[in-house]
Amino acid sequence: MKHKPSPHTFSATVALLMVGLTGCTLNSAPPPVTYVVITDTPSAALAVTQPAPPTVINVSTVLPQPTSAPALQSSPSQALTEAAKRAHDGYYEDALALYSQVVSAPDSTPAQVLTAAAGYAEVGLREGGFEPSLTVLTDALTRYPNAPEASAAYFLRGEANLGLSRWTSAINDYRTYLSLRPGLIDSYIHERIADAFLALNMPLEATAAYNQATAAGRARLPWAALRERTAQVYLSLGQPFLAMAEYDAILASAQNRAYLADIGLRAAAAARAAGDASAPLRYKTLFETYPDSAAGLSALGILSELGVAVSDYDRGRAYFYAEDYAGAIQAFNDHTTSVILMDIPAELYLLLGRAYREIGNTPAALVAFKTIVEQYPTSSLFGDAVLEQGRTYFVAGDTAQAISTYLGVANTYPTLQATAAEALWRVGYLYSELGNTDEALATFARLSEQYPVSEQAVSGAGIAAAAALAAGDTGQAEQWYARLAVAASSGESQADAYWQVGKLASKRGAADVGQTAYQNAMAANPDGYAAARIREGLTGVRPFQTPASAPLTRDDTADRQTAETWIRATFGLAADAPLGDLTAGVLANSAWSRGAELWSLGQFSAAEIEFLDAMDAFETDGAALYGMALTLKELGAYYPSQQAAANLISAADAATLTAPAFIGRLRFPAPYPDLIQATADEYRLDPLLMLSLIRNESLFDTYATAAAGEKGMSQVIPSTADYIAGKINWPDYQHEDLFRPYAGITFGAVYLEEQLALFDGDAAVALSAYNAGPGRGIAWLETSGVGADFDVFLNAITISSTRGYVQRIYTFYATYRELYAG
Repeated sequence: MKHKPSPHTFSATVALLMVGLTGCTLNSAPPPVTYVVITDTPSAALAVTQPAPPTVINVSTVLPQPTSAPALQSSPSQALTEAAKRAHDGYYEDALALYSQVVSAPDSTPAQVLTAAAGYAEVGLREGGFEPSLTVLTDALTRYPNAPEASAAYFLRGEANLGLSRWTSAINDYRTYLSLRPGLIDSYIHERIADAFLALNMPLEATAAYNQATAAGRARLPWAALRERTAQVYLSLGQPFLAMAEYDAILASAQNRAYLADIGLRAAAAARAAGDASAPLRYKTLFETYPDSAAGLSALGILSELGVAVSDYDRGRAYFYAEDYAGAIQAFNDHTTSVILMDIPAELYLLLGRAYREIGNTPAALVAFKTIVEQYPTSSLFGDAVLEQGRTYFVAGDTAQAISTYLGVANTYPTLQATAAEALWRVGYLYSELGNTDEALATFARLSEQYPVSEQAVSGAGIAAAAALAAGDTGQAEQWYARLAVAASSGESQADAYWQVGKLASKRGAADVGQTAYQNAMAANPDGYAAARIREGLTGVRPFQTPASAPLTRDDTADRQTAETWIRATFGLAADAPLGDLTAGVLANSAWSRGAELWSLGQFSAAEIEFLDAMDAFETDGAALYGMALTLKELGAYYPSQQAAANLISAADAATLTAPAFIGRLRFPAPYPDLIQATADEYRLDPLLMLSLIRNESLFDTYATAAAGEKGMSQVIPSTADYIAGKINWPDYQHEDLFRPYAGITFGAVYLEEQLALFDGDAAVALSAYNAGPGRGIAWLETSGVGADFDVFLNAITISSTRGYVQRIYTFYATYRELYAG
């Protein structure tokens, strides 16, 4: 490696600050600062004098030292540009040194000093360096408190004070920021002020600030999270009625079923705590609406506590969905003996039969399902009941009887089209699983003829095609794939089917049929896996074949002009319509304004949510989406930039590779080109392969984190990262190091290079090992045979998610090669 971080400490950067900050020496401190906060009595004010932030910085472990202390040999503006570049790439120590030198340079303007101080703090706060950041910001604001660029410094000093539990100081910094930049991110600022008031044990002021935060604008998802937080505060303050109102506001706009159940339970609990008369009804409605959720089961228990009568039927439903099948059976049977027959719903018998089946009581399960067939012939559950009989035999291991039952359903109830089609599909599927290809194909043919537009017919055609191909009957396989290509509802499925038709037709010498099928496949899904495989086959390119040249940086002037001409023509704009800058509509969009401000303050995750929210208003506006994509790329907001480009391509009814190349490269960008090229050179990797892997893993989000603890752009898991850190002698490794772009890229490159070396440069096998572990990669390679065809190896991968992983990265790679190598 060419660069490794030193042990985590601020000491080198601090040394630069100690000798350079104007108005800040080791022997004198700035005068105390007086802050004003509202007290418990709204009409009163309390002057709180706190010591100024200490000048002497605690140099205990926070950040690595700079790789070298870059001398400020260029102008402050050039140094600021270089510092931003170092920060962008993750070389935070170098950025801190450059920013601190600009702060102390005698020829720096007030704007440059404040910009450098804000840049320093943005990097430092990200790594937990609250005290040094506070010192730099305080020095800059002491010198230039009223400069136009001071607003960001006030916000960031508020963040530093908040991190140091200096609550009063934080509140006043945030309020100063609000006075300088009102109407942008007020909601986020008021939330921080409210948090600080809570810490000061000032609940009235805290709740008032939370109310201001919820009243101000922000995107829908963080708005719901804020209201949850506000509700929790009300509960902690003993105000459950107000908490209930917050939860009700969320319920009025939320859409996700699981989230609605959870919030509904919280709202009911708040109502109960408040003594509100609606509490029992809330729990009952929750239980009846979401019986299959944990919230529904909790509601059942609370209803019992409240003395609200719950029928044995409802109790049985809750037990069933909680997988307490014995309890469900008991409750259902109790209900059938306590009410008259006409009051027993058909669903009871359906769930009763399934519960019996789960505990292995096949006869009882069949009786329950037959009860629906015999006593509820007009029920909407009739079809489910007749199908459940066949499944019950199958679960019991009697496949022959299951097939016979399903055939009986199809023969007896042909007018129940959905039921009969499902029955035939299950027969065909079971025959194919038994290896009885002839019967499977005959059944699927009957399904296709009787119910040609059904989902089951489409799915059956795919199974029939695969079964015929596995049996060596290529003629029937080709016919089935042809049927599937016509019937499939998605472009991806159509493309895959046409691709198979093309391959089979070409093998039998029908070149014209094959070529037509290939063209149809590429037209159906131009950006998909099948289209990429076809293009390679037609041009003689091997999967993952490295191009002779693929520059990651280029002069895009001509390509950009071509793209903008295409946008004007596609979206009916005037020939001289300006493009590239943000449109007036975007600039006036409140979500976009919030996102831009948050991004400028280093609040990247919140900014991305706002940017994505803004895009919803411009789904068909090509000029707006184009300007967004370019602006976001320039900001370094790579994920939303790619989304804007994708939306632009979709609005144009085009595809990545049918749109102009400049647009395609916005959707498939090459961020961090210097880092990726240098790392690829060091580890002898194809930079396009690295780009494809990183795009699949994180969409170039350097702060990406997954459920298993994977972090960074290359999504390396903790145990693997520890191993890599030891292998390359990375000092004092912390898993958070992977959030640095150069580190995330390096760790991914090291592991990818190791897998490629293990598998003799076979990218497909190496990627499968990267995803599922080298042990599985070895096993799949042994199954397919060393040197096996790419498709043969993919078929040997037994984990479908890993097979899809390799296919996606292959498709991305083919796209990158088209866009960057030509």
